[in-house]
Amino acid sequence: MNIQEITNNIVKFGNDRGRPYSENSIKVYLSNFKNLRKWCGGDDSGEWLKDHNKISEVLSSKKSNTQRNYYNAIIICMMAMKYDESMIKYYEGKRDILNAEYDKNKGTPTENQQKVLSSVKKEHILQMLSEMKKLIPGNRMEHMMYNIFRIHTQFPFRNELANIQIVNSQQYKNIEEDVKKTQNYILLDKIGKGKRKQDHSLTFTLNVYKTSKKYGEKSIPVEDKSLKMDLLTWMIEGLKLDINAEQTIPTYLFTWASGNPLTRGDLSTLMAKTSSKWVGHSISTTLMAKLFSDLPEDGNTATKEEIEKAQKQANIRGHSLQVKTAIYDNPHKKLI
Repeated sequence: MNIQEITNNIVKFGNDRGRPYSENSIKVYLSNFKNLRKWCGGDDSGEWLKDHNKISEVLSSKKSNTQRNYYNAIIICMMAMKYDESMIKYYEGKRDILNAEYDKNKGTPTENQQKVLSSVKKEHILQMLSEMKKLIPGNRMEHMMYNIFRIHTQFPFRNELANIQIVNSQQYKNIEEDVKKTQNYILLDKIGKGKRKQDHSLTFTLNVYKTSKKYGEKSIPVEDKSLKMDLLTWMIEGLKLDINAEQTIPTYLFTWASGNPLTRGDLSTLMAKTSSKWVGHSISTTLMAKLFSDLPEDGNTATKEEIEKAQKQANIRGHSLQVKTAIYDNPHKKLI
């Protein structure tokens, strides 16, 4: 695709989305695109865009805001060319991380968060969980808090684990849409005819979270086998749930011994109390998100795998990668 075709497609793309690009913006995009193509030895085929390592190398000597502008030009031109979406998403991730450098001041931790993050490392939380697991037999509260913190090592939720209901997929489909929108769920389903724990799947389905109006329903499968086993063990032993029942009796994932679900306030209080006991500091869901953040240290040299992992975490929390980089990065992660 030559430059004139790209130009025409950018104009059409902007018009189709209802936000036309200005002539000056198009000139800047095309100028950056042509320069980058020249430096990378590319041609009209666009094949050179697949070599993200070469592009990163070419841009590595430039300032981060300049790199950002070149990545933005790539994205606009690729979208206009209807290029492979996975590659576009990769370059969007690079751009978002570079964009976030402008927003770092928004993500500066509070004085208390700074204190905790300088003292508590990811390894401290993992050691805490290792010790807690030894105390689970016969200790319902320890068992519950172990699983709450365990989930937060993998999923950067806010306080969505409060009031989260257990149902199976068929039951979920039968829930009226107006009701679904007011509740979060974890879907417990059997895989095949087996009755062992490993013959089940778990999927968090979130409808109520901070940015739900923008992102809508989120389906987040529990893919880590160890975490899935821990949660199913909790359901069987802590909740006395028959995981093989044809119809799951709707119950809540985390409850008091009375059966009443934890509120968001309960969740915050119990996390603070538990972490203070084990690591000497109050750890919130926000701090867990910072401690277990998987952000590359350099947006330009980040690998495709690193970008995808960071994008996945941002999606789970319900915001853009740019916001994740600016707000939820851990400034002390190099110590970890």
